Amino acid sequence: MYRARVTDQCVCYKVMEGDIARGLKIETKGFEVCSEITAKVCRRGYAIWEVPIYYEPRTVEQGKKINAIDALRALVTLFLSI
Repeated sequence: MYRARVTDQCVCYKVMEGDIARGLKIETKGFEVCSEITAKVCRRGYAIWEVPIYYEPRTVEQGKKINAIDALRALVTLFLSI
């Protein structure tokens, strides 16, 4: 969509220069913030580099809070950020 290869935008730390971060003007408040950051960074022409990590996902019982509605919100955010 933004000509970027991102395997999992929500499993990471976002590291960028302060002036770039301040210029993003984040509007979302939920899990869709990852999509908003990805879209706005890509739209401004910055490259996204991923560093491989290993993690074990949590279960709902262990505190996992993201669900299908969050995925839908993330997709809507990606499309609205065009």
